[in-house]
Amino acid sequence: MSKIRKPRPLLCFNELISLKNLYIAHKDSRKSKRHKFAVIDFEANLFSNLYVLHTKLFDQTYKITKYKTFYVYEPKKREIQALGYKDRIVQHTLCDNFLIPYYEKRLVFSNCACRLNKGSLFARNLLKKYLIQFYQKHKQNGFVLRCDIKKYFANIDHNVLKSQLEKLPDKKIQKLIFDIIDSYN
Repeated sequence: MSKIRKPRPLLCFNELISLKNLYIAHKDSRKSKRHKFAVIDFEANLFSNLYVLHTKLFDQTYKITKYKTFYVYEPKKREIQALGYKDRIVQHTLCDNFLIPYYEKRLVFSNCACRLNKGSLFARNLLKKYLIQFYQKHKQNGFVLRCDIKKYFANIDHNVLKSQLEKLPDKKIQKLIFDIIDSYN
């Protein structure tokens, strides 16, 4: 049986960017990537790199680096835009310590994408339960739609997205999120 993890508490900006949280985010970011040059290079001067990152975030002078573009071909060709390693650390601390705790209670129960304790097995079992309920009620009178929205994330209107985020309780965190959104073309 898998371990049930609890979401982290919602943090304010100064707590979010603490050296402790940046270090935890670094450990999360390096999972399955410890052999990559960017991770090895960052860890060679770990405390110094975390301190510089913390200082730039605190001073609000932090800038997202240019995205790295590459392609994956399974199950089909897809363009991937990847953040640099330092940016992934910032993204991890932002998601784990603010966005997930803030939005978790606002999401519908059946949304299993990137949520604590709602992995593939949970999603499969939930789908099975819904299919059984549907079949009991409607028999074979139904259908399943399988689709893929081409370049979904690349086509999100940044102004609409930012308007949805204007109610965030911490304006420094909001600015950081807006800077990340605006860094993607």
